[in-house]
Amino acid sequence: MTQEPLANAWQRTDLTDRYEALTRLGERAARMQAATAALRARCLADLHEQGLSYERIAAATGLTKARVQQIVNRGRSVDPHLVLESLGGVQD
Repeated sequence: MTQEPLANAWQRTDLTDRYEALTRLGERAARMQAATAALRARCLADLHEQGLSYERIAAATGLTKARVQQIVNRGRSVDPHLVLESLGGVQD
């Protein structure tokens, strides 16, 4: 996401419009953050399914082994197509 939408929202002269535009941007950012976390979890699950150990994934990511296990378990249920579809037209 670029700064342009944020700057455009901030430059609105009507304060109610400005507030609503900033709220929409915040909601969009939250959806993007959740989607990114889900896709990253799926990526770690895919790495584990390809044979990488929790220890190796932990070393590569800087996470603890226990945290990698949590994320991998969550990532197994993530359907990347559904995540991307849920974002609609939101793109970088």
